[in-house]
Amino acid sequence: MESAEYAKLREYEDWYWWYRAQREHVVRAVERLRLPPGARVLDAGCGTGRNLIELTRRCSITAYGFDVAPEAAATWNGEVGVYRCRASVNDLPYADSSFDAVISVDVLGCRGVDARRSLGELRRVLRPGGALVLVVPAYQWLHSAHDRAVHSVVRFTRWRLRRMAHETGFGVDTASHCFPLFFPAIAGVRLFQNFGTKRASVARSDLRPLPTWVNRTLWWIARAERLVTARVGAPFGSTILMVARAPELTVAKTADVRHMTFHAGRMPAAPEAARMAAVPATRSWEFFGGAGSMPDRVYDWLRRGVNARLVRFLAQHLPTGRSVRVLEAGSGTAVASSLLARQPGVRMSVCVDIDEAALREARRRDPTISAVVGDLNCLPFADDAFGLVYNSSTVEHLPLPEWAVREMHRVCQPDGRVFVGVPYRFGPLWFQPIIRNTRLGVWLGPVFSRTELDRMMRRAALRPMTHLRYFWSFFVGTVAQRTDHS
Repeated sequence: MESAEYAKLREYEDWYWWYRAQREHVVRAVERLRLPPGARVLDAGCGTGRNLIELTRRCSITAYGFDVAPEAAATWNGEVGVYRCRASVNDLPYADSSFDAVISVDVLGCRGVDARRSLGELRRVLRPGGALVLVVPAYQWLHSAHDRAVHSVVRFTRWRLRRMAHETGFGVDTASHCFPLFFPAIAGVRLFQNFGTKRASVARSDLRPLPTWVNRTLWWIARAERLVTARVGAPFGSTILMVARAPELTVAKTADVRHMTFHAGRMPAAPEAARMAAVPATRSWEFFGGAGSMPDRVYDWLRRGVNARLVRFLAQHLPTGRSVRVLEAGSGTAVASSLLARQPGVRMSVCVDIDEAALREARRRDPTISAVVGDLNCLPFADDAFGLVYNSSTVEHLPLPEWAVREMHRVCQPDGRVFVGVPYRFGPLWFQPIIRNTRLGVWLGPVFSRTELDRMMRRAALRPMTHLRYFWSFFVGTVAQRTDHS
């Protein structure tokens, strides 16, 4: 930011309502991570270091920070327990897996920052399973003189931020807007500045002195707003707060698990790291009653109707000329596996899921099922094991759906088929992005367009062949073939 803005920031950040409210969002997000005592936390682009000081006061952590600007470094006072240096977020001077958590506030869109490269660097220095708390400004059309004064070049949307996080290896826990109550006023002022007045030759930030009672009132409004948005999220706002995680290490890639033989009913335990991937969606489903409840029974009835048509479609795309093994990856109670096992050309129907209770229910319904407890991100099967690998409405719940699709590609035979079905963006679930941070929104999972689904398949080295919209267009699916098949 401009040199004059650092002095202004130092003067305002302790008492100005906006900085206090933004700092509270960040600190609360870190507190919800429940880090162990002494955890190493990095503030990437720490500026004057006020966020780190607040974190060390309220959390038992070891704090690290850096900033590229000499004006920022000049404000550091050498607080005990806070270690800082000058560095660029594009090239971090720390070893791999050095930190339990990283925070970064209003840095990703700054001048000179390569957003994807910096996200990759932040992921590199996080330990497996470590958390990233990222705050960025929202909506490029709000870019104004304030942004120019603080050297902010890019403002983001939640969709763009999630996509960049996934592309750099993060799994996104939440991505929510902040300050929705203030958004209409902020948008009105910014639009008036951009279109209703002449552009000033010297950009200045929006920081202005406020009467004490006005500042205190705005702070209390922002505090009450945070309590509400922390529970239900916000569909819009001037700021985006994202919490994402580096992927966990898993032991499921050992050779003895990879070359598991197929035995009906065999259900070896999944590693604990794998089980954690299913926690958010599972907790949300328990909120609606859990297994055996009336919502579960209604959903099971609907699931049978969905899978009957899906199975007929999949049977039409089985490799011809031989009987094949088929795998339902992320099967739940394996309704489709039971139906597909009865189709001509299916030699063995195998299902894999991380939820052992769901597979036991599947075995109770159909004792002939070959069931395996396993992680969709690391399927416990040998390469080229199946003629058809399919998934319906599971990969969207994973932190990195593309990883699961790559695993499906790996265990599929060269001339086999891979099918992935996901909630359809332009179907009845179009509203999911509005409620994505509620329990219902988490349970539904992200929605996809056909183009987005095809793009994910191609990134997994699969060539889309044909599509299916099913269950009254709640879901869209793609059948694909490995690109290395001639």
